[in-house]
Amino acid sequence: NPTRKTTATDAQTDELDERSIKALLTPMTVIDNCGDVAGIDGMFEVTTDSGSEYTVSLRSGDGACTCPDHEYRDVRCKHIRRCEFETGVRAIPGHVNLDTVDDQLGEHVTEGSPRVAMADGGAVAQREPISETADDLAATVGHVIGVDGTGSVHAHYSAADEVRVYDVSGGYEVGDRLDEGDVEHTQDLGGRPLAEWMGYVAQQRGWETTTHRAPDGFDGDEEVSA
Repeated sequence: NPTRKTTATDAQTDELDERSIKALLTPMTVIDNCGDVAGIDGMFEVTTDSGSEYTVSLRSGDGACTCPDHEYRDVRCKHIRRCEFETGVRAIPGHVNLDTVDDQLGEHVTEGSPRVAMADGGAVAQREPISETADDLAATVGHVIGVDGTGSVHAHYSAADEVRVYDVSGGYEVGDRLDEGDVEHTQDLGGRPLAEWMGYVAQQRGWETTTHRAPDGFDGDEEVSA
């Protein structure tokens, strides 16, 4: 990824507001070469540590995102800002302690690279070019679909076409990180709809709660959370 020079505009970005700070510090995975955004310049899929997935466009204006913060509050959300930092559209101010920045920043994008605005007008690329193939990378990105009646967390990995069931001791709250060492079962969907798995779990264990990403066709008596 080429190193890019800072511009006069970068000097105006030294002061970070709350959403910009969250964009740098919050664990997120940003991909620009998989799924629905593959091959489309300026389009990104963002997965947060809570398992929520959003699509971000930097193709025009101030950017757009499918998250509620942007769609309902009409603000430039942390996901838009994260994509700007990821690709170098916006430089990280030189005063930022890079040890505090999410270590996934710039790891999985092929479009541009992060850069730091320095006092002398130079810039520093923060990441090496990615080495993972698109398929390998996509297989590591999933989203939480719910917590079943026994307290286990189910996460859907669409690229791998599987559901991983996590035995989370001590309970689970939205935003908690899932440890691969806690996987109790991996279910290969074999091309079957996710709703079929959701229905099976509803019969066998019941659902304590499901996320807003529960699929079309699932009509269990779930509690849908935003």
